[in-house]
Amino acid sequence: MTATSHTDSKPAASTSLDHTTNNTPSPTAMDASPKHKSRKLPLILIALIAIVGCGLGFFFLEGKNSSEGKASAEGGSEKSGEAGADSDVGKTAVQYVYPQKGGIERVTDQPGSVHAFQFADLEANTVSGYWQEKEVPGHPGEYIDIGSKVKKGDLLGEILYPPLEKQAEQARAVVKQREAQIDQAKALIQTAKANLDASKALVKQYEAAVERAVANHKFRDIQYERILKLWQSGSVDRRYVDEEQAHLDESIADENTVKAQVVHGKAEVSAAEAKVLDAEANLMTAKAELDVARADLGRLEELVKYLKIISPYDGVVTVRNFHSGDFIRSATTSGTKPLFTVTRTDVMRVIVMVPDRDVPYCDIGDPTDLRIDALAGRIFKGKVARIADSENAESRTMRIEIDIVNTDGALRDGMYGQALIHLAPPSGDIHVPSGAIQVDDNKKNFVYVVRDGKAVKVPVTVGNDSGIDAEIVTGKGLNMKDKVVLSYNGSIGDGVPVLAEEANIKKPAGH
Repeated sequence: MTATSHTDSKPAASTSLDHTTNNTPSPTAMDASPKHKSRKLPLILIALIAIVGCGLGFFFLEGKNSSEGKASAEGGSEKSGEAGADSDVGKTAVQYVYPQKGGIERVTDQPGSVHAFQFADLEANTVSGYWQEKEVPGHPGEYIDIGSKVKKGDLLGEILYPPLEKQAEQARAVVKQREAQIDQAKALIQTAKANLDASKALVKQYEAAVERAVANHKFRDIQYERILKLWQSGSVDRRYVDEEQAHLDESIADENTVKAQVVHGKAEVSAAEAKVLDAEANLMTAKAELDVARADLGRLEELVKYLKIISPYDGVVTVRNFHSGDFIRSATTSGTKPLFTVTRTDVMRVIVMVPDRDVPYCDIGDPTDLRIDALAGRIFKGKVARIADSENAESRTMRIEIDIVNTDGALRDGMYGQALIHLAPPSGDIHVPSGAIQVDDNKKNFVYVVRDGKAVKVPVTVGNDSGIDAEIVTGKGLNMKDKVVLSYNGSIGDGVPVLAEEANIKKPAGH
């Protein structure tokens, strides 16, 4: 560096030396003047002193000029750069993006808690007794316990209470007795109806006999009158009159007899009818008694059923409070615990609280994606199954429930995750990054676009906004080739010159 500075500074040193020399009269000039010839020796000494002084000045000026030369070179470079950038002075540096085709799907991503679709606390109901556990179906020696997989209708255990079984047997016997009484009543009805039919037929016979008796009576009466006239005329003896009188009296007696038989037969018919009615009444009574007996039997059989603890559906045992031999008190006793809790696991219920802004877009049947971090981020597909249709006044959220088929049983009651609900499909509009959207003093949305090297304010109407991308419903001149300002360094406004550079955007994974 020292050698280089020395070499570069020689011209400057020469200039300084020449300048010093020019200010001091040379010996030649002094000798040429007659006036100074007498002072020739002193002048030579003065010249030598001046030369020595100039030498010292040379070394001083060389170091100074070396520093000034370096600074001058650096200053020259800066001036050269500034001169090249004069055209960009005062421009705001911006980064831009191009609008993308397609609108934004409206979704809401909310925390969701997983719950069993159904669960049942299995209790002893109204019967007390001793607990007898049962084996797991298909697994000899293994008894129902927490975590046991069960099917609908599986017998989980039984409460032993023999007196109840005896009562049920007695009730069954009573039912059979009442059924036999009904059969007997039906038979009596048939007999009574047969007797009634016989009585009616006999009455008809008696009525026919009455008709014959009446006809015979009339005949004998005519015969008697004819013989009587013959006797009165002296044509026949008195004994013929007496004979006809006897026949007439006999016909009258026969007529009275058969008439009496008709009356008696009708009485028999009435009695037979009464017996039919009585038998029918007995049948109705027997049927009523059978209904009572069956109801009593049904009550006892239901109580017997309560002795057997049956799984109401496919699921898993999540709670067990008793073991074989424990005395089980009926559920009517206060403070009792359930024998088992069986949880249905083939379908799970996911509860999500949807915020107010998304409530109008949430419908039954909307597809959902449930992500469970505890299951390595697995995604479970489902649909919105139930909507509360009422918001919580404090949180301004609405409860919805999602049904998810738990095919492999990976989902468990109490799990927690994120539920992405697809509220509305994307439209045919365009979209830009959400960060490009700005709001003016009138609460209107707009974007800046780069046109002819300047920022131009373009009003827009924003549709769905995912927080990452925003849907532009009405662009008012915004097109796919517009350079939409995403960010800028400095101040910006409508018509402000800008220095534009395309932004390099990487969207987050999963979007």
